This record gives sequence, C-alpha cells and structure tokens, in this order.
Amino acid sequence: MLTEELNKINKVLDDLIHIVIKDIEDVRLASHDNVFARKKAKEELIKCFGNHKSLIDNEIVKLSNDTEENQDINSMLNQEQSSLLDSFRIKLQDLQDKNQILARLVLSVCEFYNKLLEQMVPTESIGYSTNKLKSSTYFNLRG
Repeated sequence: MLTEELNKINKVLDDLIHIVIKDIEDVRLASHDNVFARKKAKEELIKCFGNHKSLIDNEIVKLSNDTEENQDINSMLNQEQSSLLDSFRIKLQDLQDKNQILARLVLSVCEFYNKLLEQMVPTESIGYSTNKLKSSTYFNLRG
C-alpha cells in the first residue's frame, strides 16, 4: 500500500509541477485567462495531494509501530519505497522552487497594475488600510 501511495503522490506532484510551469509561461505572456482556467484543476490536485499524504503518513506510522524503536525511516522501507520517497522529496522541492518563481511574477504583475491604477486614479492614504480619492482627480465625463 505504501508503494502504491508513493507512486500516486509522485504522479500528483508531476501534474502540479506541469501546471505551475504552464502558469509561469502564461503569466509571462499575459495570458491570465489560461491561469484562471487551470485554477480548479490545481485545487483538485492539491486536495488529492493532501489525501495521499495522509495515507502515506498513516502507513509510515504503522510501519514504525511494527519495527524496532530508534530505527530511521530508510531502514524500515524497501529499496523501491526508499527510491520513491527520495523522488517525492525532490519533486516537492522542485514544486516549491517553481511556486516561488510564479509568486515573484504574480507579485510583479500586481505591483504594475496597482501603480498603473494609482497613476490613473490617485488616492491619498488615511491610516493603514483606508484610501480616499483625491478630490481633484475624479474622472469627468464629457457629453
């Protein structure tokens, strides 16, 4: 069962990495609709990841209860399971790295749009979280 769950979670991580790579490409190309279209699939994969992770945790706890105390996890697993666990760690780190790249891009785009909006409709700060339009900057409609 542990081997099966490790295979499944590695597949989920591959799918998540693939989606994040597509998101990075689409943010760079300003294809934001494509990013939003993949949101549901990404949420499902994250939920699936959590389920598989819980099952893996339970299997490892069962395995550790069946073995001697003070035994490290690699000695409890067979060669295939150990290899799959190493692959899991590598893929998880890769996903984290790709998510950091995506987060930086999204933050840059957000800052760009916020500055553009501020230039179009200047505001003045009132406290920490309240902004007020400057009185002379309302848009005028001409008929």
